[in-house]
Amino acid sequence: MSPFNDEASVWEDTDVFNEVHPALIGTPPYEQMKFLSDIYMRQEAKKNHIPLAVINPPTVIGDDQTGDTAQLGGFGLFIKIIRGGSLPVIPGGKDYRLPLINKNIISEFIVQTIFNETQEKMTYTLVSDKALDPDISDLMTTISESMHIKKPRLTVPFGLLKFVMTFGGSQLTGIPKSSLNFLTNRTFDNQLTKNDFEPELVSKLSASNVPLAIADIDFRLTYGDEFIAPYTRTSLQGATVYRLDGKGKPLVLVHGLFSDGTDLFDLGLALNKQTAREIIIPDLPGFGRSPFVKSRDSLTPYLDLIASIKKAMPEGAVFIGHSFGAALLMEASNRNYLVESDKIILLQPPLKKTLKSRILG
Repeated sequence: MSPFNDEASVWEDTDVFNEVHPALIGTPPYEQMKFLSDIYMRQEAKKNHIPLAVINPPTVIGDDQTGDTAQLGGFGLFIKIIRGGSLPVIPGGKDYRLPLINKNIISEFIVQTIFNETQEKMTYTLVSDKALDPDISDLMTTISESMHIKKPRLTVPFGLLKFVMTFGGSQLTGIPKSSLNFLTNRTFDNQLTKNDFEPELVSKLSASNVPLAIADIDFRLTYGDEFIAPYTRTSLQGATVYRLDGKGKPLVLVHGLFSDGTDLFDLGLALNKQTAREIIIPDLPGFGRSPFVKSRDSLTPYLDLIASIKKAMPEGAVFIGHSFGAALLMEASNRNYLVESDKIILLQPPLKKTLKSRILG
């Protein structure tokens, strides 16, 4: 949101310690301090002939491969507000958006900036074209569906909502007025970014895998920051998957209801130590750090994930399911998702007559 760029005449004479730049009058103190710091850095760099690149990102969310978000401020605050029911309306409507970028993508821009040749202008706005970002209504739909909660239907003009927040709404709802500053109907000038970076990287300005980041934040707001070491975390079919390195046929552990993949970590560690096999533990859709997936057939998202895991292991694997996870493996077997080279082990499975000889040995 900084109003300053490489045009020195706009900021070079500003005494940042004793005056507020005219462009910042009326802005909240937090933003004022950030933008005055922007001016000061530019002034010092110019005075000392230091090449300066300034990168202005939008709201930064989780890695596009894992969804792992660096901190729970910013987008995390927005998720907390929505899941707590404190924002029962859609602010601003389709003209407003919340620009998002994945943290690994902004890292790529930073690294490339360091190695690019120094140029006269190097103020980069990492906001995608407005048409490429979902509007706030679509984003709130994604958020609500990912957490399996009801989406607000009523749209309230942005100016009215800020007025309500200013005059008592913030105290009543617990929503800081400043949290709405992330939302914007502005169009940002990203032409310099398009000129100086590869089109493939520029195409990634608008965040992908947003539901995975939402699920990560939702999980951490509920359980805190649970450490996953020595497991590594990846994603498959839009779901979170934890892995331990090993050899031979992998062991795939599928959790039951009212739990998630982390509940099987101890079992996975023991099996890895005893067998030296690779351990794979998914969070089923809607559990742990995996977003809920809306489907007419409630089992389809779960079975699709098992099928994707199986596809990555053409040589076969041992699938171990607990409770609901065992029921899913039985259904996957009935649908021929698993083959003769696979083996399934059922822990406390729901008893069904269809068990029979369909269970692969």
